[in-house]
Amino acid sequence: MVTGIVFYVLAITLLAFSFFTDMAKTGKALRKAWKSLESILPQFLGIIVLIGIVLAVFDPNTVQRLIGSSSEAKEWIEKAIRQSPDDAGSGHI
Repeated sequence: MVTGIVFYVLAITLLAFSFFTDMAKTGKALRKAWKSLESILPQFLGIIVLIGIVLAVFDPNTVQRLIGSSSEAKEWIEKAIRQSPDDAGSGHI
């Protein structure tokens, strides 16, 4: 929790520094970041809702059995992240 607070304080401090250094550039960067967030948000919310439904329907033992042990789950997630968009339709990870 402390690490999160440190990162928030650091981000706010650097944003304030940027704002006072060049208000126009900071405003432009914030608008660009907001547009990017708006484009990602529907997919992100869909994933959060799907995970919420899975966790509400299945008990933890079933989820662990489906995903595997923690090391297997870690490998599964790493493989999914490393998969390139070109490989998405091939069925190979």
